Amino acid sequence: MVKGTAGILALSAAEVGERPQSPCIRCGSCIEACPVGLVPLEMAALIRKDNLEGAARLGVADCIGCGSCSWVCPSHIPLVQYFHYANGTLNDQEQERRRNERTKTLVEAHHLRLEKLAATKRAAQAARKGTASKAPNDKASA
Repeated sequence: MVKGTAGILALSAAEVGERPQSPCIRCGSCIEACPVGLVPLEMAALIRKDNLEGAARLGVADCIGCGSCSWVCPSHIPLVQYFHYANGTLNDQEQERRRNERTKTLVEAHHLRLEKLAATKRAAQAARKGTASKAPNDKASA
C-alpha cells in the first residue's frame, strides 16, 4: 500500500477466474478493446521474440497500461505484463545510451583540457628557454 491507495480488492481464485494461458488464436479482441488503437497481439509476439525495437515501432510506449486487452483476451495472455516489461527494458536501454553519451562527452572534454594544459606548459617552457638563451647573449654584448 502507498499513501494514495484508494482501496484494496481481496478476491479469491474463484472470483478472479484465473485460468491458464493458452496460445493466441488471433481473434483480434485485444485490438478492438485497446482505447489507444494499438495492435497488442503483434506487439506481444515481437516482445516474446525479444524484438523490442519492433514493438517500439508499433507503439508499445503509447500503451497506457489499462489492461483492456488482457481482460478481453480469450486465451488469457497477460498482454499488459509484456508491455510493461518492454517499456521498462526500453527505458533502461535509453538511460544506458544517454549515460554512455554523457561519459563519452566528459572524457572528450577531459582530453581537451589535458591537451590545452600540455600546450600551455610547452609554450611556457619554450618561453623560458627563449629568455634563458637571450640572457647570455645580452651579457656577452654588454
